[in-house]
Amino acid sequence: MRLWSVFRKSIREQWREPWGLALTLGTAPFFVLLYWLFFGGTTPFVVLVFEEGRPPLKTATKEEEVSAGGQLVKLLASLKRPRGGALMKASLVEGLAEAKQRLTRRQAAALVVVPRGFLQALAGADANAKKPKLRIVGDFTDPQYASVAVVLNAALQRFVQEATNTMMPVEVAKEAIARSDQRTEFENYVPGLLILSVVMLIFSAAMTITYEVEMGTLRRLQLSNLSAFSLLLGIALSQVLLGTLSVLLTFGMAAILGFRSQGPLWVAILVGAVTSLSIMGVAMIVASFARTVTEAFLLSNFPLFLLMFFSGAIRPIPKVPLGVIGGREIGLYDLLQPTHAVVALNKVLTFGASLRDVVFEVIAVLVLAVLYFGVGVALFHLRRMRIA
Repeated sequence: MRLWSVFRKSIREQWREPWGLALTLGTAPFFVLLYWLFFGGTTPFVVLVFEEGRPPLKTATKEEEVSAGGQLVKLLASLKRPRGGALMKASLVEGLAEAKQRLTRRQAAALVVVPRGFLQALAGADANAKKPKLRIVGDFTDPQYASVAVVLNAALQRFVQEATNTMMPVEVAKEAIARSDQRTEFENYVPGLLILSVVMLIFSAAMTITYEVEMGTLRRLQLSNLSAFSLLLGIALSQVLLGTLSVLLTFGMAAILGFRSQGPLWVAILVGAVTSLSIMGVAMIVASFARTVTEAFLLSNFPLFLLMFFSGAIRPIPKVPLGVIGGREIGLYDLLQPTHAVVALNKVLTFGASLRDVVFEVIAVLVLAVLYFGVGVALFHLRRMRIA
């Protein structure tokens, strides 16, 4: 009977801590979903095709629409996964600059460049003549590129065979954008790790805010007519300083181990500082629901997992498109601040981009920072300032 009593007592205590129970039971299923998104989903690879010498797509005739580039797009779009579903989402692009920009933003996995008069050159070439060369261009630091390049190589051989009705081999060259082929595997993960150092502020910020509630100091601050905005902004600024220091320490460790930034370091630090401010809004939301510092720690794990894995900080995951704004495709995960920060840091550290090249990402993080901060202040005022 004593054993049964202890068992019932233990069950009741765990039931009184729902957040800890949810974290314990939900973590493994969460990672199952995550690994399915990483490796088992059916989202097609986005592949761009650029045909040299092709007229603008809007003015192309019907005959030009079935040129080498058009035929290749149809072939790639027809490829299926073993269990069904499209393997690739292929489309023609107007120019190389536009295509390489999309590769840099990781809006596409690879670009196939078809030389001018490719099929005609193949048809008229003899066995000893130099054959025209196809190019597969991509970001060598993007995990998706390695997977799609293998499939593309086989698909291009099939494309040539079907177009010429021969078993003629074709030369396929792989080309890296910027200097992505010179980066080591370790260097590929540094941008995401820098953002991870900022995302970890959720614990510090949420626990700092909740401490004021748990220890009763919030009531004394209220008596001095301190507003929720002033309290939270003051804490936020201290956390931004802490986040900037964390970025510097993380980058310093990476530099000691051989990492070198291709772009200006101060831009990367600016991105880290802006992201630190944006994380504060999430921490405020957590603190609005946490009653104790321990509970704040447990609750912080839920947004931590979301921001770490669904922003692409650990590994890029397929987009869930919502629409297009200003010519840019907006996805579901773009609602997470670190998503834009990861893209910005990858541009700066890997491709040597300047501040001008990451203005969109910085503005996106700032807009989301204001949004989350506003929600956090409103919730904290409603749930804590009125009852403290």
